[in-house]
Amino acid sequence: MNSGFRSSFLSVITLVSPIAARAQSDQAAAPRNDYVVSVQELRMTGKGQKAFDKGSRMLAKGDAAGSLVYLQQAIAEYPEHYKAYYDLGVAHFRLGHTADAEHAFQRSIDLTGGTFAPPHFGMGAVLCQKQEFAQAERILERGLAIEPASAVGKYYLGWSQFAVNRPCSITESPRPRAAACPSERP
Repeated sequence: MNSGFRSSFLSVITLVSPIAARAQSDQAAAPRNDYVVSVQELRMTGKGQKAFDKGSRMLAKGDAAGSLVYLQQAIAEYPEHYKAYYDLGVAHFRLGHTADAEHAFQRSIDLTGGTFAPPHFGMGAVLCQKQEFAQAERILERGLAIEPASAVGKYYLGWSQFAVNRPCSITESPRPRAAACPSERP
């Protein structure tokens, strides 16, 4: 495949990116049940939780720039808020602030010990934009090991594999490369 076509294809894919198209926070994705409270929410001050909720709502409505101040306020109130870091990464990604998005996604991954899948997908999106496809593929596979049904994770994994000329089919769960891509067996 010629590099001009690949470059044009990657530019178009960036424009329709699932990470850029929607927020991934739990508050934006599902109606909130006021009777279920996470340990993280119990540790937050009311002010920090309100800031996070407002920032997440703004992000879900497409106001990435407006959400930044509220998400940063939530993080200032509770620095271990991994979901606030994740949403901050999404906001920066949507605004084209690649380095800030990468930092926020990495912080979210670090705070959870790698057990929360969405920041893996966000980091994979950032790495795909930076054309660091091999590294993106590795981190996306880790995210899909946590959340195997993620359409966003599969999208970016497919993008990274296509970019390194490994257009394998994405399966229900990540498998070792030799099993997923028969043409690459030693």
